[in-house]
Amino acid sequence: MSSAAAPSLAEPHHSWRIGRARRWKRRALTIPAALLTAVLVWVLSPVLFVLALVADLAEGFRRKRWLRVLGFIMAYLLFEVLAIVIGLILWIYTGFGVFLRHEWAQRPHRFIQVLWARSLLFLVSTFMSTKVRIEGSKVAAPGPVVSMARHVSMGDAVVPVTILGWNNKLKLRYVLKNDLVWVPALDIFGHRLPNYFVDRTPKNRDTELAPIRRLAAGIDSSTAGGIFPEGTFRTPERFERALARIGRTDPERAERVGRLRHLLPPRHGGTLAMLEGAPAADAVLIGHVGFEKFHTFGEILAHLPFEHDVEVKVWRVPRREIPDDEEAQVVWLDNEWLRMDEWIDERMAARVDQ
Repeated sequence: MSSAAAPSLAEPHHSWRIGRARRWKRRALTIPAALLTAVLVWVLSPVLFVLALVADLAEGFRRKRWLRVLGFIMAYLLFEVLAIVIGLILWIYTGFGVFLRHEWAQRPHRFIQVLWARSLLFLVSTFMSTKVRIEGSKVAAPGPVVSMARHVSMGDAVVPVTILGWNNKLKLRYVLKNDLVWVPALDIFGHRLPNYFVDRTPKNRDTELAPIRRLAAGIDSSTAGGIFPEGTFRTPERFERALARIGRTDPERAERVGRLRHLLPPRHGGTLAMLEGAPAADAVLIGHVGFEKFHTFGEILAHLPFEHDVEVKVWRVPRREIPDDEEAQVVWLDNEWLRMDEWIDERMAARVDQ
């Protein structure tokens, strides 16, 4: 299966054929691996259920963490298989990809993209025993908007998609880290829709920013762009490295973002490129608390079920309040990140007091 119909909307034509060949090679590995894993897990599910039940009984059965993880994995693999199968059907439906860029062909792909993300958030709520409470969701519409969200775990990436695409019915244009191409569903639908998989450590910074600007140029009143300015999860080591890197060229900024207690300093290159590409777009900031202890599979297993509900706060900054000058935009973004950090600190302190 391939999204070979046409180049990505953020991808120059001369690189399309190279990208298409790479996708064919990658999917020759990832798709069979995903299907085989799903079959094995589902066939062995009775045995795995007994093992998980015994493990949970040995721990007193209160947390039921092994059963929760098994249920989540089985459901996730089912969704992954369904995405692969539906992707194949849609590829055939669009004339083996020939008409993929037409609106009638894009529409079902957008629906599956948003439904997939919404379903994963539902799995988190169901199997991890938590609720996701969103404050201010409706301010994200209408477009044009560029969303800038906190990123602290493997589970929170679907929160902005749910807010923008599911709750507000906006078309999405996302900047995603290129590691995610190894997830078949994201690879297939992510390349058929106007998204860009970015290299976070490029040899030439401009080669990554130019496609982001082109991607953002298509943001209109029915569309939202999305990016995670931190680029990765915060750890003490990453925070110190980021401060040191910033401090070598901009000590004033290092002092400013050094006050962040929960967030990494935003990598402003991609975010400002989106704002430049969409000069009429407002900014939508998305902060949340509740995912902090779920960076890795080991941490997820250790902390299940969630102790508190996930809280999400959304606010919108009109374009007229965003400076035009790049240097001033960096200060503005840092200040919005400090504002988000302050809200996170307040909510985490309230949880300690409960």
